[in-house]
Amino acid sequence: MTYGSAADAATDRLHALQTGGPEAIAAVLRRLPIIGAAAAGMGPMSGHAGDLGGLRRGGSPVATLDGLAGLLADPVVIKITLLTANRIEQQLAQVAHFHGGSLAREEALRIIGADPGLLDRAADGLAGLLLSNPAMAWVTLRPGVAEQIWLPGVRLRDYADSMVSEQLAGILRRLGLPVPTTKWQRVDALEKALRTREVVEDAIGALGPQEREHLATLFTRGQVRIHELGYDHQGYRGSGTVRQLASVGLVGYSPYDQTAWVWLDVVAALGGAGLFADWAMPEVSARPVIPAARSLVPPVVARLDQLLDHWASGPPQGLKAGGIGVKPVRAAAKALRTTPVEIGLLTCFAVAVGLLAPVTTARRGRGRNQSIDEEWRPTTACTDWRALPLAQRWGRIVRWWADSTSLEASGRAVERYQWDTPRLNRPLARTGFLHALAILVPGEGLDPADLRSKLVFDHHGVFAPVVVDQLVAEARVLGLVPVEGPVGLTRGARLLVSGAEALDDVLNDAAASFTVQADHSVVAPPDLHPDLIGDLERIAHLESDAGARIYRITPEDTVRALDGGWTLDRVIAFLADHSTVAIPQNVERTIRDAAERHGRLQVGAAATWVASDDPALLVRALGVKAARLEGITPTLAVSSLPSEKVLESLRAKGLAPAERVNARPQTPSPTIPSRTRHDGGARLAMLAPDEIEALARRLYPVRGHRA
Repeated sequence: MTYGSAADAATDRLHALQTGGPEAIAAVLRRLPIIGAAAAGMGPMSGHAGDLGGLRRGGSPVATLDGLAGLLADPVVIKITLLTANRIEQQLAQVAHFHGGSLAREEALRIIGADPGLLDRAADGLAGLLLSNPAMAWVTLRPGVAEQIWLPGVRLRDYADSMVSEQLAGILRRLGLPVPTTKWQRVDALEKALRTREVVEDAIGALGPQEREHLATLFTRGQVRIHELGYDHQGYRGSGTVRQLASVGLVGYSPYDQTAWVWLDVVAALGGAGLFADWAMPEVSARPVIPAARSLVPPVVARLDQLLDHWASGPPQGLKAGGIGVKPVRAAAKALRTTPVEIGLLTCFAVAVGLLAPVTTARRGRGRNQSIDEEWRPTTACTDWRALPLAQRWGRIVRWWADSTSLEASGRAVERYQWDTPRLNRPLARTGFLHALAILVPGEGLDPADLRSKLVFDHHGVFAPVVVDQLVAEARVLGLVPVEGPVGLTRGARLLVSGAEALDDVLNDAAASFTVQADHSVVAPPDLHPDLIGDLERIAHLESDAGARIYRITPEDTVRALDGGWTLDRVIAFLADHSTVAIPQNVERTIRDAAERHGRLQVGAAATWVASDDPALLVRALGVKAARLEGITPTLAVSSLPSEKVLESLRAKGLAPAERVNARPQTPSPTIPSRTRHDGGARLAMLAPDEIEALARRLYPVRGHRA
């Protein structure tokens, strides 16, 4: 049985789970990590009861076998299951659907011709996913599955409702075949004929040159508009070649959208009823990953704090359509010496959890013609965020990335924030990506090309090569995998899979000191505590992390720290408190000189004004042509350029101006959601093997459902 009501599908899944026992339940949860997490009350699907047929009731995770069976029978989950099946499993399901929903092993071996062991594993995989019922035939699609399967073409049977009985009879007569009595008998007879190679070849042999040319075009291009074949509406309605091809059953056409196509039955007759030419698995081999010579928690957490400080001093302007555009993201990336991808991801995260919010700065016009200017500012929630343990902050960033229903996995880099409609299928790619890495041996990874091949094969409906490349780039930014080389989870990422608490325990033993040297370098151990790494990167820049971490203190770094809200005393105190030796005098002098110069030029928006209590310094500023300054008084000048451009021009010439920021109202914000019973804190929504086994035993047996 391949078709039926939702109740039939749920009953079928329940019977399969009862019959298979805990082993069958665990097999499903292992293959579908996003569903396993949902069953445990975690992940992006755990809160979508209305969309997924009662996945959670009253905020509780699935607690009964009935609930899990109903979930697996839901059309959305069936589609997700098909998407996460590997390519061979998907193709076998498509072939079974093409042949009426059921396929015997001998028939499959005959029409597909692939390795028997490969097909047997694919059939077992479909059975384990509860997509097929092996008790009825080798592959028999369960209720609700066929409706979610996409075929690589149009079957005659799928279009038969729009064809009259006499039309079918005429095609059979032209093919020289007997005509049955009823319409559906005629459909069966024509379907059988069009799937017979000899019948199709005879029909093609009787065509004229023009008909053959257009048939070849349809074979090559698939479904096309009729006018592209050189026929207008009247042409194909009259005696055009499309009509001639349709009269012998080789093609179908739609008078509504003016398209024509070769029936999939005909394609199968000529190219093989297996429908697909490629039934091979990719060969990949794991390699040792490059050990990360850095803290367990990557710099991305500290980078978020730097971004919030940066935008506190100069909030980005909002787009007219809402959101934050590419320009401020790229400008922030340049200022913080990082990539737009990292800033784009952190921007989206900050908005999602309430660390950034829009504030209206001006309104112009009335009614429909009214325009609103907005800028995005850090919110009061930043205080609560910074009070969280470092591992918890990293875990929440990664968990948001993995579970986000609004963050696209389309192959394009995330370099802006704009609200989008949440979609439940979006976390599939990131969940599948993390799961594929989590099941590798710790310390091993795959070359990017091998990972691309594996994921495209294992989750054929989810991944494209460009999507894998995007996720690898994002995972490197987030510190989940090494910044180069084979792609495999870092030690910190594996601890994070078990929960941020496990990572916190390891961080308690991290190093808490470094050495400030007279050449302005700072030598830090590889296991320096991430909190100290974050602060150190505010006042110095990283030169090397091959072994020990080497930082360099420059006047520009000091200016950047002061722009970010640090004071001179705080910079000196931080270095003195954590350096194993006294701060060298020349290093302290460099810092103090930079701090003394910082702010002597002040930039604000007039157009833009520049003021200084030192006339000689203002004369130097007037000499910077790129700033387009015009002197007003010995201590004041103005420019027609925006203040950001003036700041950039002056700093490029070695000056160290400070931006005068007008007092801004503090942006209200909802507080960061606290950890609830089913929130999972900063833990990733993936179950460990022993947790899957325990969940399966807990779900089976339950009262009233003993095998």
